[in-house]
This record gives sequence, structure tokens and C-alpha cells, in this order.
Amino acid sequence: HIVTSLDSDTEKTDLHHDADLSRMDSSKLNLPAHNLPQWPPVSEVTPPPPPPPPPTQFHFLSKPPTIPQPPAPPPVPQTNKSHSKKLRTLHWSKLNKSQVKSSFWKHASDRKNDINKDLIMEHFSIVEENQPTKTAEQTFAGTKLLLDATRARNLGIILTGLKAEGARHIREVINSVTEDEFFPAEKLTTIRRYQPTSDDIELFKLYSDKKSTLDPVDRFMCELCEIEYIGTRLDLILLLWDFPRQLRCTHESLEELSQACSDLKTNTYLVQLMEYILAVGNVMNSSHKTHGFPLTSLRMFMDMRGKTTDFTFSHFLVVMLEEKDPEIIKWTGTMDSVIRCKDINIKALVTEVEVLKSDLTKLKKNLKHLKSKIKKPNEMETDFLHKAQHKLVEFENSMNSLEKESTNIQTTYRHLLEYFGEVSSLPSNELFSVLSDFAVKFRKATEDIDRKKRYQTLRHF
Repeated sequence: HIVTSLDSDTEKTDLHHDADLSRMDSSKLNLPAHNLPQWPPVSEVTPPPPPPPPPTQFHFLSKPPTIPQPPAPPPVPQTNKSHSKKLRTLHWSKLNKSQVKSSFWKHASDRKNDINKDLIMEHFSIVEENQPTKTAEQTFAGTKLLLDATRARNLGIILTGLKAEGARHIREVINSVTEDEFFPAEKLTTIRRYQPTSDDIELFKLYSDKKSTLDPVDRFMCELCEIEYIGTRLDLILLLWDFPRQLRCTHESLEELSQACSDLKTNTYLVQLMEYILAVGNVMNSSHKTHGFPLTSLRMFMDMRGKTTDFTFSHFLVVMLEEKDPEIIKWTGTMDSVIRCKDINIKALVTEVEVLKSDLTKLKKNLKHLKSKIKKPNEMETDFLHKAQHKLVEFENSMNSLEKESTNIQTTYRHLLEYFGEVSSLPSNELFSVLSDFAVKFRKATEDIDRKKRYQTLRHF
């Protein structure tokens, strides 16, 4: 209220002051005319200049008179030419979403701000910047492609990995019984995917004497079209190359399984450990004792916790055995072969053997078909057919041995299941994974107990 009263008094004072000034101006204007000097003379009087604009109510907000600014400097030339240059294409295969989610790429860091873009531009920009944009039917040579864009692009990638003589090197590759060091099976598989069709063969016959006028990709396809029975050759070569690898992998897996079954069957430490566990279990389950349990039951209690969360049934076994029978603790050292086989399924291996047997039959059929079609083989083809036949004999001998191994491991595993009281349908990878997990956790429990003992010893001293 005091502030309001003061403001009101101030306003009244201002109004009286303005009225006094107005009366003073009026009195001046009413002075007699003869008292006013007449200068300049009336004849020379010019109209007065227009009065200046009245000051605004908020004159402190009015802009001061502007001073002309110097012209803006010319724009600084840009050094980054990333928008004016095109980069070469980096060919790669893309992962699908499920592959990304299951790989390290799911948690990969985004490094787009960490790379040197100028360095990329320096080394991978296309020199011809002002050339007209090429359509899907054009290449660097400016000639129209006979192949469709997709096939041309994929075969072009293969072509860049070949020697200068192009498909003549392919002739050497498909007449080799072993995989080419500089032309792996993966590339040959791509060629088989885009191999010449009957329409391609008819089309490129028209250009057999005009190869020099064709685009390199079309010229490459023209050479492929001239290779007789290329589909049969590619199937035969890829089987010849891949068959030894499949034989070796299957044989190694069968050997690992055989060793694991043997180690389990003769593992006295494991048997004694199961006996201790049975005794402990019967004490804990006094109302319903048993005479045995399957090994797969280990998963049900190996992580059972005691009164403290960091002490499990596995820790208990270690403490007990150190007191009662410390030698048995060594049982984990005999489980390496079992741990290696935790993901191997015997039924899957048996199926793989049958697939190899079918592939061998297909190899024989393709080789026989090729021999019947090539009436006059050249020196390179004659050498290939001879070596391929020799390889087939080797494969047959290896296949016979592999079939025997497959039969033996099935019998051995069936006896092992019976020995440990397991159901006959239990997959090998399930049994071995349970034992592998138990061995790993038992080892960790042993390390925990040893570490605790060392700590207590240090505290004592």
C-alpha cells in the first residue's frame, strides 16, 4: 500500500509540472508581435525544415544509427571433398539379423566418428569424377552387358581374383583333384551357382569369335560356356575337394568319442566318487534309500547350496574327500576327453557317415558320366580323370574304415549306458555334458577350498 501511495503522489506531481510548462508556453506565444525580431526579411523567409520525429516512449530501445559494414569475405574453400567424389565399392557378404544377434556384432561399438575419412578418400576415391553415371547395363568399358546385373556383379567379383588369362585358369582349376590355393572351393561354389544355362550357351555362341568386343565379365562367361559339361565338372570337383575334409572331421570325432567312452568305462576314481555320493544321499534321504542313481542325476544336486550361498554340494564333496580319501579328488584330471566330447552326438555322426557314403556314390556316378561324355580328352583332362579315379579308390578304403568305426562306437556307447544304468536312448552329448559340467564345478570347488586354506594360514601367521 505504501508503494502504491508513493506512485500516485509521483503521478500527481508530474501532472502539475506539465500544466505549469503548458501555461508558460502559452504566455510566450501571446507576446506582442512587435517585440519579435523579423529576421530574415519576409521576402527571404524559407519554409522551416520538418521537425524531428517525436521521441518514442521507450527511446532507450531505439536502435542507434547503423554504420555501413564492410563486405563479407569470400567463402573459405572446403578441403573435405567427400561430397564431390565417389568411393570404390567394398564387396562383402551381409549378416542377417539372427547372425548379428548371436555374434559379437550385437555389442560392437559404432566407430564411424573414429575413422580417418580423409585417408579413405585419398586411397579409395574414383579418379574419373565427372564421368556420366553408369546404368546397370554398363561397365567401365562402356559396353552393354549380355548378363543380367546380379550375375554380372557376382561373377565380376570372382573374375577379380583370377589371373589375367581368366577362364583359362578356370580350366586348370576344374582339372585339379585337390583344392587350389589361390582359388578356394568357396569361389568355385559361386561359379556353380551362376554357371551357364542352356540359354547362355546359345547366346554366347554368337560371340565366340568376337570375345575381344565383350565386357570382361561377358568374356568370362563366354569362356565358361565353352567348357563342356561344366555343371558335371563343377559337381565332381567340389565333391573331390570337400570329401577328404569331411572324412577327416568325422574320423576325428569318432576317435574322440571312442576315447571318451573308454576313459569313462575304466575310470575307477569316478566310480568311487559315485559310491561316496550314494552313501551321502542315503543318509540325507534316510526315509527312502536307494542302491544307485544315474549319472545324469548329478545335474540335480551338484549346485545344491548349504547354509551359505557360496558353499555347494561340490564344495562339500571336496572337503569330505580331503579328509576321507584325497586320492579320489584327482578324478577330474581323467575327464579331458569327456569334456572335449560334450557337444558331439553319436547319432549325428552316424548320419554323417551315411551322407559321406552317398557322396561317394555320387562321385563315382559323376566321374563315370564325365568319362563317357569326353570322347577325346586332352592331356590335362586325361591326367585329371586318371587322378580322380585314383582318389576314388582312396576314398573307398577310407570309407570302409569309417563305417567300421561308426559301428564300433555305437556298440561301445550302448555298453557304456548299460554300465552306468542309463536309458539306452540317452544322447551322448547329454551324458558327456553333464559329466563335463560336474568336473568343471568340482575343480572350481577344489580351488575355492585351497584358496580359503591359504588365507586362513596367512591369518594365523
